[in-house]
Amino acid sequence: MFRDAIEMYRSMRWAGVNPDSFTFPYVLKACTELLDFGLSRLVHGQVFRHGFGLDVFVQNGLVALYAKCGRIGNAKVVFDGLYDRTIVSWTSIISGLAQNGEAMEALRMFSQMRNTDVKLDWITLVSIIRAYTDVDDLEQGKTLHGCVIKMGLEDEPDLLISLTAFYAKCGQVTVARSFFDQMETPNVIMWNAMISGYAKNGHAEEAVQLFRDMISRNVRPDSVTVRSMVLACAQVGSLELAQWMDDYVRKSKYGGDIFVNTALIDIIDFKIRTIELDGKRIKLQIWDTAGQERFRTITTDIRNWIRNIEQHASDNVNKILVGNKADMDESKRAVPTSRGQALADEYGIKFFETSAKTNMNVEEVFFSIAKDIKQRLADTDSKAEPQTIKINQPDKSASGSQGGQKSACCGS
Repeated sequence: MFRDAIEMYRSMRWAGVNPDSFTFPYVLKACTELLDFGLSRLVHGQVFRHGFGLDVFVQNGLVALYAKCGRIGNAKVVFDGLYDRTIVSWTSIISGLAQNGEAMEALRMFSQMRNTDVKLDWITLVSIIRAYTDVDDLEQGKTLHGCVIKMGLEDEPDLLISLTAFYAKCGQVTVARSFFDQMETPNVIMWNAMISGYAKNGHAEEAVQLFRDMISRNVRPDSVTVRSMVLACAQVGSLELAQWMDDYVRKSKYGGDIFVNTALIDIIDFKIRTIELDGKRIKLQIWDTAGQERFRTITTDIRNWIRNIEQHASDNVNKILVGNKADMDESKRAVPTSRGQALADEYGIKFFETSAKTNMNVEEVFFSIAKDIKQRLADTDSKAEPQTIKINQPDKSASGSQGGQKSACCGS
């Protein structure tokens, strides 16, 4: 349908008919749905050529288009050039930032919006709740929830989904479940939020039961659902349940999904090792994939393993290279010390040689990786804390000549 709209627009141009302010919003909407960035730039050029560079409706369409295409820099340029910013303008840029992983910037933009006379709508609230979900700010999210109630929007389906995901992510699973139960026919996003919330907050059995309920109601799980369920199975520790889940994955269309198969490591060989570090007890979760056929192509090739980590793990994930059987004569080892050290140096990671037989360097490996992770988390927390955006404290620098500041998120 959207491709047909673009073809009709091309036919219109070939016929010599000039577009107007009513034409471009529909064309931009079609480009947005098609995620065609190249075509979008051509249409943007035609917008200027035909004199609609200041038309607020057309410009709003451009902001939404670039944001949806992941070109948030382009969206900001168009937004900054708007002389009359409507709620659609603000919502387009805020939702674009939130959807493209720039939660803190979305919250800053929201703070600026509250210093204007533009009134909130439920679409903006959905994006802001998502941003607070991403930064795990429970207190500010609760404040926004109060705003939802004050505006009488607590029954809005999209807000119910967002609030379910928010409270589940922040560990408030009982509150999240209350929102979940308000929906007569929850969609897969809501099921995912609740199942994931249970699994990640120590309520594995509830997650398993909810997954069974989902299947019984003929709701199709997606990859996210299955991964959350695998995590729950690992926590339950039931061999029967693990076998059932493994069988379910193999028979489903997710049998070849690398993310699901990686998650299945959880129920292959899962152990917890507790160590004392800097006066604190730290639990290390350990997954052993050695000898598992489905992971053979990864575990037998270190470079392939590193590639998989780079593709599917966070950029700042801690890595360490460990060689075993160090008690053997080096001439009998498959990999000599020099080769192992050279590979570790190539990727800029630490290298240890260990021996389970003599217990050589085993403790050192656990303590080394634990210290590195602890330091990374501490560094992340120290950088993130000062950036918290509070919705009941508007950005004074952005108010300027735009009138008095609002004292709370809903205004007066």
